[in-house]
Amino acid sequence: MTGRSAPRGTYVFDGPAGRLGRPLNRMLQSLCTEGARTDFRADEAAYCLRFALSAEQTTAVLERDWQAMLDLGGSIFYVYKLAMMDGRSMQYLGGVFTGMTEAEFTAAMAAGDGPMSEVIWGLGTSHVPSIGAAMDRDLTADPRWAPLFDGYAPARAWLAQRTPDVAILVYNDHANGVDLDIVPTFAIGTAERYRVADEGYGRRAVPDVTGDPDLSFHLLEHLIDDGFDLTVFAELDVDHGFTVPLSVWTPDPGDAWPCPVVPIMVNVIRYPQPTAARCYALGQAIGRALASYDGARTVGILGTGGMSHQLAGTRAGFVNPGFDHMFLEAIADDPQRLTALHRDEYIRLAGSEGIELIMWLVMRGAMNERVRTVHTAYHVPASNTAAGLALLDNRSTP
Repeated sequence: MTGRSAPRGTYVFDGPAGRLGRPLNRMLQSLCTEGARTDFRADEAAYCLRFALSAEQTTAVLERDWQAMLDLGGSIFYVYKLAMMDGRSMQYLGGVFTGMTEAEFTAAMAAGDGPMSEVIWGLGTSHVPSIGAAMDRDLTADPRWAPLFDGYAPARAWLAQRTPDVAILVYNDHANGVDLDIVPTFAIGTAERYRVADEGYGRRAVPDVTGDPDLSFHLLEHLIDDGFDLTVFAELDVDHGFTVPLSVWTPDPGDAWPCPVVPIMVNVIRYPQPTAARCYALGQAIGRALASYDGARTVGILGTGGMSHQLAGTRAGFVNPGFDHMFLEAIADDPQRLTALHRDEYIRLAGSEGIELIMWLVMRGAMNERVRTVHTAYHVPASNTAAGLALLDNRSTP
């Protein structure tokens, strides 16, 4: 196995690594004798100089940068000699390499868990542009908007205590990042950064979004192998469908959102849209892909859009609170009921734009079969739309 083909997070001590790390490994091996350890403790920098370590290798040793020692050609068996001299355990090093404390790593090993990613929560939320505008214009206390934002408060407080390492956000573009020349059924962004789109009235005064290309490419590979052929966006501007849910989660982001975000785009504008069942299956495939990803410990996933609304035609202004409340309950406890609905039923029951709710099913599919509802909220109207929120805890039940 070569370094190129090694699994992610695996160090292969091959010929190039051996040549690079030879001085470092020779020095570390010398610590097998008490006399050498005494000399090393007396003047660590001078001891490293004896073995002609590079400046970077010497710094890694002096600063006990265990990861850097591996990057600079150190073999774990030699690096561990220095750790033992310092009274450190292999579990300690395992925690360093996987971003955990020694206790967390030891507990994970005892539980049989590898250092893979875990979805900790799912958030379904409307992405009405006027919600973002109300926040941007400091209108959240206005009597027209206060009930909506008061409904968000418990979810925001809960989420503020549970920031994930990375988030996945499922949304649809509204003729801002892509046009009708190409309408992908499902797509993924692989960029390092996503600009906030100008939707015709200027860009929102919120931060651009930091991406996670490593996770994007991991998801892309596994989803294709799982039967989902996604369109890939190496560059992408994100509109209110993306930024408003981030604002619902984090109303005051400052200079940056809480964590990197991977965009998953779903076509809900151009007929025929994907089925609700297919969206749920995509979420399940995302969950399986995350189970083999070791680049992040915790993941939050957002499904966006809805709730019931219709923007054009003689049914403009249509909302269906009865359907919306059923959906808010079923998304947690009976998602199969929602996957059984045909796209035409979504349009009939929730309005032509209410079909956006199928994107919540991508979020739900990525979670455990059983989840706990932390909080729900519902408000009519937000502009011409029924706005809803469902926050689900994925850690409370297996």
